[in-house]
Amino acid sequence: MATCEHLGVYSDWVEAARAQQALYPIAPPGAQTQRRVREVLGFCNGPETPLDVRTEYTWERDGLAGEAISWWVGYGPRTHAWVLKPARATGPLPGVVALHDHGGFKYCGKEKIALGRDDPEPYIVAWWKDAYGGRPHANALAAEGFVVLVPDTFLWGSRRFPQAVMPAWTPEAFAGLDESPWRAGAFSREVAEYNFAAAEHEHVVEKYCNLLGTTIAGGGEPRGPHRPELPARAPRRACGPAGVRRPLRWRQPGGLAPGHA
Repeated sequence: MATCEHLGVYSDWVEAARAQQALYPIAPPGAQTQRRVREVLGFCNGPETPLDVRTEYTWERDGLAGEAISWWVGYGPRTHAWVLKPARATGPLPGVVALHDHGGFKYCGKEKIALGRDDPEPYIVAWWKDAYGGRPHANALAAEGFVVLVPDTFLWGSRRFPQAVMPAWTPEAFAGLDESPWRAGAFSREVAEYNFAAAEHEHVVEKYCNLLGTTIAGGGEPRGPHRPELPARAPRRACGPAGVRRPLRWRQPGGLAPGHA
């Protein structure tokens, strides 16, 4: 019997499960597979449209035009995102939804892969260097002629859980904080402490997701009644964690409009 790294004495559990049903089946592409994946992940059954879409502010920097936008998914804090495009672009552009990494770094979301209006914190610059070859790749995509939407996903950045609501036992993890990689680099204690606590909290959130009929991968998006239609300028079919799930085009002088790039 092969020993699984994280199962140890439970390594035979794999074969026991395989005896019950096929594991990792190969699914043919198509509508049926798409439907089953959505069921497993727990995406909502209603229209996946954002509510109360707002433009927070705009800027130009390094040849790019940026727009800070936000929307509500129907629960929890608002999702904040950046839209980046070439500053002098006119007409429709090909669109990219740029999703940030997990990385155990939940204090920030979009900032890990994009440069916004303000100068980045030193720990963000260090993150770019360690993970992305020293550059915010969402900006690099925009410089190549794409309109790029960079949202905070569920549990990160603007959509992170406040540390104050985490279980009382999460501070116990801080005993090793000063010796951890989070304090070895450019991270402030506030950021390092949050990332440490969030690592202990993630499995609690996943359990709640399961109880509520979804998963973290599904974004914690509730299954419920259909939501009202939104104004035409809103990004359509946006799900809880990620944002736009349909191609976009840019509408001058600014903003997102539904349609194909």
